[in-house]
Amino acid sequence: MLYRLFIIFFLILRMIAVPAVAPVPEKPQDPMLDRALAFLEDNLTDGGAGSEWAVMALASGGAADDALRSKYLDSVTSLVVEKLSGESEIPGALDKHKATENARVILALCSLGADPTDVGGFDLTSALTEVDWVCSSTLNSPIFALIALNACGSDDLGAKTALADYVLENQLDDGGWALSGANADPDVTAMALQSLAFSRDLPEVAEAGERAIAALSEMQLDTGEYRSWGTVNSESISQVVIALTAWDVDPASDPRFVKNGASALDALRSFADDSGGFLDVHADANRPGAGEVNLMATEQAALALVSYAKFTAGDGMLYAFNEG
Repeated sequence: MLYRLFIIFFLILRMIAVPAVAPVPEKPQDPMLDRALAFLEDNLTDGGAGSEWAVMALASGGAADDALRSKYLDSVTSLVVEKLSGESEIPGALDKHKATENARVILALCSLGADPTDVGGFDLTSALTEVDWVCSSTLNSPIFALIALNACGSDDLGAKTALADYVLENQLDDGGWALSGANADPDVTAMALQSLAFSRDLPEVAEAGERAIAALSEMQLDTGEYRSWGTVNSESISQVVIALTAWDVDPASDPRFVKNGASALDALRSFADDSGGFLDVHADANRPGAGEVNLMATEQAALALVSYAKFTAGDGMLYAFNEG
């Protein structure tokens, strides 16, 4: 009970400081990021609806012009109206099982400075406040619901507190998180850290965060890379970079994340392709698509590089779209 009262008071203070409109970010000076953003823009289709991570990277990286913003808003509004015009057990839910569908669109809208509470007359945030429904799926759902509600400046403190409690309650003995089992996974651990970063000044959250950061350091390979589901991949590294920067940990120089001279950021950059895209896995990996550019991997890498650029510039964490 004390923790719940503490987090509600803390979130009220954060709400007071939140401006109504997301600031337009300056374009970071990173040639690798520039190439990745150009790659994503060239591969954006259907106005961007369904490619929210790419839209987020372009917007957060200062590469989303008025035309891209207009096209995305038109395309996503059409999609939302089509999906939500009928009856639904959970009002405003884009998918009857996965809250992550709403969370992803909300984050893209917020990155563009748009209002997710009125998309063709529908409030996309309302479904994420149905905590029991959100938590009935995998842990990814409450994690990204919490990120999205904080990113858009939602004033539903009860839902945000309940979601944060749920994430904290699911922390494993080794300090990390996983979708299943007793051993931490780097991706889920990193994403859980991202969701808790909004309230990291709270003692309980700070303690959980330090345990998770230690777990990520322990999971890092001698090459600076991360392995998930048995395979070294760039997307795991991207999520770790986003999480560390959200907790004011430098993935390029913090000694906990530099192994044999290779940092987590070095490891991520090693997956870059001359085309501007990023590989999911290196060419020598025993996996289909090894050595080939992967769109999802590029989206995640671009977000990680934007996150690092914001961190080094002192501009806050990646998903703090409504903070000045």
